[in-house]
Amino acid sequence: MGRPRTSPKAKAGRPFTRLTVLRDAARLNQEELAAKAECSASQVSRYESGAQPIFATKFLAIMRALGVTDPADILTEQTYARMCGTVGAGAVVFPLDDDGELLPAPPGMTDAVAVRVTGTSMMPAYRPGDVLFCEARPVDRKDILHEDCVVETMDGQRLVKKVLPGGAPDTVRLFSYETMDSGEDIQLRTAAVVRWVQRR
Repeated sequence: MGRPRTSPKAKAGRPFTRLTVLRDAARLNQEELAAKAECSASQVSRYESGAQPIFATKFLAIMRALGVTDPADILTEQTYARMCGTVGAGAVVFPLDDDGELLPAPPGMTDAVAVRVTGTSMMPAYRPGDVLFCEARPVDRKDILHEDCVVETMDGQRLVKKVLPGGAPDTVRLFSYETMDSGEDIQLRTAAVVRWVQRR
């Protein structure tokens, strides 16, 4: 009987970043994952760095250890989100330039940007230090209504709020969870729906 085939994208010579992301999401270090998958921590390290291929039997053991049922969750190529500064939740924050930091993007997000929350007006949904991921693409006004969004107001403030319809067709109201207040009608320059939250 021949040696099991390697899994399609777990070849040696390339970092297996998706495995690292899933391990971190499971709150396991390399030693803990190794114990669950019945291999050594050095093997896990080599799998993640691309120094060693993962053969099918070990791949299945790692899937079970991570609680993954779909192989695509591990095999999908990892994408990254640009960190674009801070967004206010009660704190007044003005837009910052792209700071150059890249974060692993959540599953299924291929064109993501990330911002870090400051302030408490959106607690308990979003806490100071949480990282919010949004898709960096234009959206229609109807797609942001009744959604939690990262918005930029006409005077340049950047906030995270729940967007509600305003009294006029081109206006909205920004709802805060902590105060249960929706404020006055305003216009927005940009808005992006929050798709994923990474807790601090």
